[in-house]
Amino acid sequence: MTREQFNFNLGNAVCDLRVELSLTQEQLAEKADLSRNYISAVERGERGLTVYSLYRILSAVDVPFEKFMQRV
Repeated sequence: MTREQFNFNLGNAVCDLRVELSLTQEQLAEKADLSRNYISAVERGERGLTVYSLYRILSAVDVPFEKFMQRV
């Protein structure tokens, strides 16, 4: 899997999780203390996530890392 494909898959997983939780990009960004533009770019696969940013997102919505990575 290429880096681009991984970023795309990871972004889709973040988007799917956010939609399942009925959150807007703005709400998720606020909970994770990240910008909405960053969340949007991640969801489109245009930006990769740092481990720390992923940690912030998952902690904000109380989803274990292992469970989330099953989506990717």
